[in-house]
Amino acid sequence: MSVYMHHVETTLTDDQYELLVVLSEQSGRSIEELIRDAIVQAYGADPGQARRLAALEQLLSLDLPVIPEEWQVSSEERSQGVEVEPEPPTGIALLDADVCVHAAAPSSPAWDACAWVMSEIAHNRLNAAIDVEVVREIMDALRRVDQREKAYLLVDALMQIVPIHHPISSRDIQLAVNLCRMKEVQRIRSSGCIHLAVMQHNGLNCIISLDPGYDDWPDVVRLNPFTLHAVAAK
Repeated sequence: MSVYMHHVETTLTDDQYELLVVLSEQSGRSIEELIRDAIVQAYGADPGQARRLAALEQLLSLDLPVIPEEWQVSSEERSQGVEVEPEPPTGIALLDADVCVHAAAPSSPAWDACAWVMSEIAHNRLNAAIDVEVVREIMDALRRVDQREKAYLLVDALMQIVPIHHPISSRDIQLAVNLCRMKEVQRIRSSGCIHLAVMQHNGLNCIISLDPGYDDWPDVVRLNPFTLHAVAAK
């Protein structure tokens, strides 16, 4: 069974799974085949949604063997992520690059949470946008760990899953330079300052990210994938 199908199975209730088992025994078809048929029937009349789900399957099945060093997640950060419930997401949130990469790496301790986030976005249950810097980060970071081809596939899938793509303007760059000088962003990488600039100029106040550095920034809410996933599971 593919990683994507395993993820789909984990979202089923016990009753739904038991029904699939019965149908599988009666029809002689695998549970994976039945799930695929259900997806096609549900979204066959919506080509755009079908493309998003196909892209989600592509992303979740990439099986990245390594996470770039700058996006490693400590056990302390994981435990912190489920202690406090976040405010419900309102409007559109910027999706950080680290979430996308962890969602493509099943061996990552953040895989369940990040795969869930990507699935919520693909199913239009979570509103998200990316900026050009997210694409550059992914391409550059995965190139450095010798995963160039998977970087191309990940970005291709991401562009299908996330409907809004913000460009970076000269005023974004100028604001990012100014932000980099401020003490509040000392824990944030330069790319994070670009994200904050894009968010400010596009009226966004939430970012979906594993990076706790954003917690220091006033008027910005970091939506931690671990927290979102834990709250949704309650």
